[in-house]
Amino acid sequence: PVGPITLLDQVGLDIAAHVTETSRRIVANRPGFEICEAVVKMAAAGRLGKKNKKGFYQYDAKGKRQGIDASAYQFFRGDGKTALPIEDIQNRALMLMLNEAVLCLEEGIIANPRDGDLGAVFGIGFLPFTGGPFRAMDSWGIDAVVNTMQSLQKKYGERFAPAKMLERLAERGERFHQQG
Repeated sequence: PVGPITLLDQVGLDIAAHVTETSRRIVANRPGFEICEAVVKMAAAGRLGKKNKKGFYQYDAKGKRQGIDASAYQFFRGDGKTALPIEDIQNRALMLMLNEAVLCLEEGIIANPRDGDLGAVFGIGFLPFTGGPFRAMDSWGIDAVVNTMQSLQKKYGERFAPAKMLERLAERGERFHQQG
């Protein structure tokens, strides 16, 4: 397994840009989704990743990764120097996935939490040791998940607003799975 940035460089930023443009139409009005323009801009600038040795990383003549290419930071909104707490980075990624799972349940895309757990673990490799997103939320406490999302919402914006179903469950002290 490799991290998402390594994967982008290996697959190619041209491919990632195409996926981004295709996804834009699908998720344009979806809560929690924000299209990152960086890969589109990088591909337009001729940075294709490992294919042409210009991406997020620097490569030697044989294509072996040598380290981060700091010039890639220019394609992002930040300055590349601002340090975020590791817990925020982890929670930002995780809470969006959890919220999307709940939105899928609310909208009838998945029939029940069990299907969502199985689909997430076997379909996208969601943290298998947790049992899936719904089991994870039950284990961690729905109220704790909602509080984390609300904290992120205050710091980073509306895309971290918890789904209404999550807020209702937290208010009632309920869970997704009623037993174990």
